[in-house]
Amino acid sequence: MPVTTAPPLEKLGWKRHGAILGYALLIVIVSRLLLYGIGYLGLNLFPVYTMQPTYKTFDLGDGQVLQVMDLPEKLSDTQLLKPAHVYKFDVFSYMSIARDGYHTYQIDEPHPPANWVFFPLYPMMVKGLSYVLPWSLHTIGLVLSNVLLVFALYFIHLTALARGVAKEGIGFILFTVVVYPASIYFSLMYTESLFLLLCAATLYFAHTKRFFWAMLAAGLSTVTRVPGIANLVFAGGAILVELIRRRKLVWADARFLGYAVMAVLPMLSYLAYMKNLTGDFLAPMHEQDNWGRATAFPFGNYVHYFSKPYFILGGGGWDNGVISFVMATFALLVFFLYAVKHWRKLSGNLMELLFFVYGFFLIAIPFSSSPDLLTSIVRYMMVSIPMYFYLHDLTARYPLVRNAAVTLLIMLNTVITICFVTEYFFVV
Repeated sequence: MPVTTAPPLEKLGWKRHGAILGYALLIVIVSRLLLYGIGYLGLNLFPVYTMQPTYKTFDLGDGQVLQVMDLPEKLSDTQLLKPAHVYKFDVFSYMSIARDGYHTYQIDEPHPPANWVFFPLYPMMVKGLSYVLPWSLHTIGLVLSNVLLVFALYFIHLTALARGVAKEGIGFILFTVVVYPASIYFSLMYTESLFLLLCAATLYFAHTKRFFWAMLAAGLSTVTRVPGIANLVFAGGAILVELIRRRKLVWADARFLGYAVMAVLPMLSYLAYMKNLTGDFLAPMHEQDNWGRATAFPFGNYVHYFSKPYFILGGGGWDNGVISFVMATFALLVFFLYAVKHWRKLSGNLMELLFFVYGFFLIAIPFSSSPDLLTSIVRYMMVSIPMYFYLHDLTARYPLVRNAAVTLLIMLNTVITICFVTEYFFVV
């Protein structure tokens, strides 16, 4: 999977771009319809976690009594999935920001968990669209996330072309993105699709040496989610790799300093706003403690699981240890095995090494949010685009391994989708 320089966007031809975009749209439509079907079956076959199920009693005679859960008998009795079924968890916070703005507490006064930890770009986009679209904020958020997912897959496709991936490999990469466990979040009022798009745009523009656009996408990603810093590092690193390759500086390279300033402005603006609002420049980071998050040594929670394994956390069940541990192990194995297989490439190609470090950094950040719990690990890891590229590389010649990996992803994706619509908390 060599790294090559893709032709400029206009050189690919607009028909080719239309085909790539259409392919991404088709993948999103089909995968989201399948997720809808899974959610529909889950909603009508399984009890809701937060509600007491009702039962029917049948007298079988001879003192035998059978109790069965009351399920809809007619098709017309079943529940269709509605926006209300996916209005939960962080959606409340993004809705609050889009509707009312950020909480106005002072950082040093007692207050409930504040929405400062949710970065502004996504809710600002939802709010902006509400001025031109006659829909509710939640509906706008749902539509926006799915549209952003289409463009995210489009840029992943372009990145794969830039890296010399064959057509069938590109199909596999895009497929694994949409069947990854927790991929339902790409279609909810969450930042996942926007962040995936900005990651993919950063990668593509950096690979094709369009550093202005790479730094712009990276800068915007920093006000989308905390791991946006990884995009800044990648885009800046790609510029450095180019300068090292040229072995000389010219006056035109001064523009890179301007790109760097542009890239940090979004986050500096947000933090300056937080300083004015809360009295604390770093309020979004300091407020993490109020949400039960704590910065910890990376992978300490993964190691901790070996000594104190759990299935479901008490106090509401906010994490399924088995699913989190399995997916954590899966992701770590992908990076470890790729490093073993391609250590010469990684040690001899700075751009390849940067791509690897970038992807692993996006995996490591989620493991730094708790010293002993794996809560949200599955969802946080799914924006590491290199992971999908490496999974393709590692399994391309081993169909049995590839099928097993895909089966695992689809199985856990099904479980998480069903548990999301039936209000289990561990899917957060």
